[in-house]
Amino acid sequence: MLSRLVLMLVAILMVGCARAPIAESRAEAPLKVICYNIRIGAGPEGPFGSDAAKENLAAIATFINESEPDIVLLQEVDRNTARVKGMDELQMLAEATNMNPAWGKAMENTGGEYGIAILSRHPIRDVRVHPLFRPDYSKTNPEWPAWYAEQRVALTLVTDTPDGPVQVLNAHLGITEDQRARQFAQMAEIIESMDPAVATVAGGDFNAKPDEAGLAALRGVLVDGWSLFPPVPTFSTVDPNRTIDYIFASSQLTMTSLTVPDVRHSDHLPVVAVMER
Repeated sequence: MLSRLVLMLVAILMVGCARAPIAESRAEAPLKVICYNIRIGAGPEGPFGSDAAKENLAAIATFINESEPDIVLLQEVDRNTARVKGMDELQMLAEATNMNPAWGKAMENTGGEYGIAILSRHPIRDVRVHPLFRPDYSKTNPEWPAWYAEQRVALTLVTDTPDGPVQVLNAHLGITEDQRARQFAQMAEIIESMDPAVATVAGGDFNAKPDEAGLAALRGVLVDGWSLFPPVPTFSTVDPNRTIDYIFASSQLTMTSLTVPDVRHSDHLPVVAVMER
């Protein structure tokens, strides 16, 4: 009887001395976003249809891999067009970077498609393509080339990062300021229709300098990275003289850096943003 009581006492003491398990904590990782107009792989000055497109795309993929982004916003992407000899540029970049692709077709071109895309390191869902305002200059400015009024689109999705979902918008806006004003207003409406409780990132080649009035619509719903950091020229790589590529973020994200690497595989320089929650 005594030995049984001793054993029970020892067991009670061992339980009392046992340490409670320590809950593992993980700091939220920074979110890195790249915005890059890749000029369908034609390089800074090369003609469309150049044999160098595959080489330029491989160099762009290497840059992306070395940067280790979570999200990449791409503009001027061809899929299976004759001018890139049937290459599916989005699929090539997705495979080379091991990222998940989303496609935003703007128009058909030489037997294939031309548009914008998003790559994400994380799972993606709710992919949507939003046609943007398209002007008709046939009567007001018939001398202008057709691409002054080509169809533009915005591409949106949700990507599920380890630290929670992020809503993403990518766009490539028009050549003239009057159409961009309408397109900026549409983008603001799209963002306002998103879940305000979820972190949001937007960007693209906006073809607008930072002092353009139309940007106010987008700045009314998100924070412009170039309002936090001195604007750096992003176009062209031959003679960088104006800032027309952007990354915006919602209030759930704090942009800690916004840089323009000297990477010259296109006529645009890439923009890289790092954000913290």
